[in-house]
Amino acid sequence: MEEKNKVVHGYKSFNIGGTNVAGLVMPVGKYHYDKDIIPTSHGFHFSAGLEDTLIFTDTDEPLIAEVIGSNNVIKIKNIYPNSGIEYVTSDIEIVRYLTRDEILNYAFKLDDKRLINFLDRYNLSKDELDIFRMKSENIKSYIDETIKNIADVGGTPTNEDIIETSDINV
Repeated sequence: MEEKNKVVHGYKSFNIGGTNVAGLVMPVGKYHYDKDIIPTSHGFHFSAGLEDTLIFTDTDEPLIAEVIGSNNVIKIKNIYPNSGIEYVTSDIEIVRYLTRDEILNYAFKLDDKRLINFLDRYNLSKDELDIFRMKSENIKSYIDETIKNIADVGGTPTNEDIIETSDINV
């Protein structure tokens, strides 16, 4: 349902280099889409939850922006499994880009179902995974099983090249 003059806060993800799905680079600032907005194809799309934006990037280390959608805002059910609410709007403001620590602190506050979505889509170091293991027995089991499955097919279960996060508030 489209709502005029509505303001919605959310998150938008970008590939390395700051490009969105359409290939646009969007630094902090305000943007307007001149044509009719159409869910899943035309307009500026963003998600209510940070973890839901991760499906829209080609990288497991995306840039995540805090955004404000305004003017013509349409709320749509995300078409991807286990994902939340998505919006499309004619006007979006990229308020700021989140730091890695902010992203991890946000994720640590998620319930187990939402956190699993995050863990499936965001590259974490071994030390970061160890911190998330402490969150709940469900998450510990999920992480351990995922690492085992990756190792069983000859993959590398952790990425030691990731910059270690300094302080995750647990």
